[in-house]
Amino acid sequence: MKPPLRVAILKGLQNAMDTTWQKFFNKVAVLDEDNEFTETVSGSAFDGSGEIVPTSGSGWTSGTGCFYSKSFDGYIIVHMYCSGSGTDADGTTLFTLPSGYRPTNAYHTPLIANVGGWSTPGLFYITSGGAAKIYGIAGTGASEISALAMYKTA
Repeated sequence: MKPPLRVAILKGLQNAMDTTWQKFFNKVAVLDEDNEFTETVSGSAFDGSGEIVPTSGSGWTSGTGCFYSKSFDGYIIVHMYCSGSGTDADGTTLFTLPSGYRPTNAYHTPLIANVGGWSTPGLFYITSGGAAKIYGIAGTGASEISALAMYKTA
């Protein structure tokens, strides 16, 4: 039996997010002072802060691949993956980003929740105070949630 079209599209979105993430951090284009392409180098695009794993709360556990960092050009990247049987009520705070990693204005992006083997869409919301919250999966009994956020701070 084939999965419903909605599930197939969401799984495709999750795979595309993972692929984009890997490409972004495996190859970095090097530009000169005139913004002309000079070379592509493999390796990390991080500014030296590395991958920082947040401390999750509300019954969720930061899984493999759950981290935040800064890119070499000042973008904040939050790769959220949490598992467990945590609170899934709207507005549940998963973790709080420290100063320097918070968006200037609230930021939101789609999330994907695993509910009994099915993908369910929701919303990953980061406040300007750094609280990383979830919406749209209340009462589903999700066992895993994932999202990718990328924004620039002031």
